[in-house]
Parts: sequence; structure tokens; C-alpha cells
Amino acid sequence: MNVARGWTFIGLALGLALVVGGTPGPASALFEEEPEGHRGFMAAKGRVTYRVYCSNCHGAQAKGNGNLAQFLTVQPSDLTRLAATHDGEFPTEAVTVAIDGTKKVRGHGAQ
Repeated sequence: MNVARGWTFIGLALGLALVVGGTPGPASALFEEEPEGHRGFMAAKGRVTYRVYCSNCHGAQAKGNGNLAQFLTVQPSDLTRLAATHDGEFPTEAVTVAIDGTKKVRGHGAQ
């Protein structure tokens, strides 16, 4: 995987984590965590990517109830339950390989 693509997936995973867990404070606080604002930028990019590619099925709050969910044969997962179904730990690696297509996920394209 090239570096730019890798950062895109990391940003999406971070954005998903923030959608699921909520932001810890105002958006400006994300930019203060790292002097150059890279983490905040990636989180914002991840949020936008989630809205464009994921929210129609998984929903704005990642509960699996997006606008298209009712039309799907495979119902979208409630992404807010990811940590709960993985012993309380957010499964960053599993989310990354699902997003980047390394691991085929039921309902995400041809199977």
C-alpha cells in the first residue's frame, strides 16, 4: 500500500473512531494535540470520507440505520458496537483491513 493511501485509511479509521466515540471537545482541540495539526486534519478527512462512503448504509451515527439500510440484503453493522464485540478495545487493525479492502467484509462489494 502506498503512503498516501495508508494515511487515507488511517484518517478514515480515526474519523470512524470519533464518530463512534464522539469528539473529546471542540474541533479546534484536535488541531492543538499535534503542533502541525496533522492528526486533526486526518480526523476531519476521515469524518468526510465516512459521510461520503459509509453513512448511507451505516448511518450518520454509525448505528447501521443509514438511508439505504432498508434496501440492503445484508444489514449494515452497528459500528458503535465494535469495541464491545472486541473485549472493549476498538479493533483498529480489523477496521483498517476492512476499509482498505485487504479483508473482504460481507456486504462490501462482490463476494
